[in-house]
Amino acid sequence: MAIHRNGDLSPDEHIKLMQWAISCFERVLTYYGEEIDEPINHAISVAEGLCRGTYTTGDAISASRSVHSLAREISDPVSQAVARSVAQGVATAHMADHCVGAALYAQRVLKLAKKSYEDEKMWQVERLNRLPGDLADLVRVTLSIKAKGLGL
Repeated sequence: MAIHRNGDLSPDEHIKLMQWAISCFERVLTYYGEEIDEPINHAISVAEGLCRGTYTTGDAISASRSVHSLAREISDPVSQAVARSVAQGVATAHMADHCVGAALYAQRVLKLAKKSYEDEKMWQVERLNRLPGDLADLVRVTLSIKAKGLGL
């Protein structure tokens, strides 16, 4: 939990998790289809803007909800998983644990597209290892626990 909410996560660590989440969902955007819908584009802008301080947590919550709402309307499971990855990624601003959702839904995109999600998982962990040790360890543990819920 972030320091401003009485936790141990510094603002810099929170931004590092947001950047990791962004890197995870960016890798699967091409699986969405020919044109990315506006709520997803907006959520991506908000996620990137949060790292620069140009958007607020409230903006991120709103963007995440819009993308989750869009995802419920998407019939293609691959595109739906891409949308969920972005929605979870931008929601990292609200709760750091959502960065795990961005990564896991990115893996799910590849699994549903019949691509190697194991390679993606290895890439994600390699990127995760660039974060401070305690932070990376916490995310790794959460990843392995939550992966089972998505069939990964």
